[in-house]
Amino acid sequence: MPRPTHRVRSGVAALLLAAMTTNGTAAADPRPTSTPAAHTDFGPNGKIFDPTMPVREIQAIVDAVAHQQIDDEMGTRRYALLFKPGTYGTASAPLHVQVGYYTEVAGLGAAPTDVVINGHVDVYNRCLTPTNSSR
Repeated sequence: MPRPTHRVRSGVAALLLAAMTTNGTAAADPRPTSTPAAHTDFGPNGKIFDPTMPVREIQAIVDAVAHQQIDDEMGTRRYALLFKPGTYGTASAPLHVQVGYYTEVAGLGAAPTDVVINGHVDVYNRCLTPTNSSR
C-alpha cells in the first residue's frame, strides 16, 4: 500500500490550519495561490484580531477561550488566537491574554516587532495561578 503524501502551504496560516484539523489531514487544495483571498475562514476556533477592534471586545473573546481551555487538559478543542500587525492595548487599557491548554497565540507580522501587546500574555493551568507561578 503506498504511503500517503501531504503537501503543506507556505506560511504560518497553513501550519495553523493543519494543526487545527482534528484528523490530521490537510485542508482543501494544498497549493499556494498567487493572490491572497479577501477573507480566509479559519473556522470557529480561529480567532483573528485587528488592531482597530476595541480592547474590551478582544479581551472578552480571549477570556471566553481561556475560561473554556484553562482546565481542559485532555480535551479535543483547539484554538488559534491570531493578531494582525499593529498595537493592542494601552497603558490605561491593557490587554491580558491568559492561555489555556491547546491554545496558540501568534502575531501575523513579517517580523516579531510587527505585533505589540501592551499588557501581558500568560500561561496558567489548573496547577499554576498568578499567585504561585514562576513568572
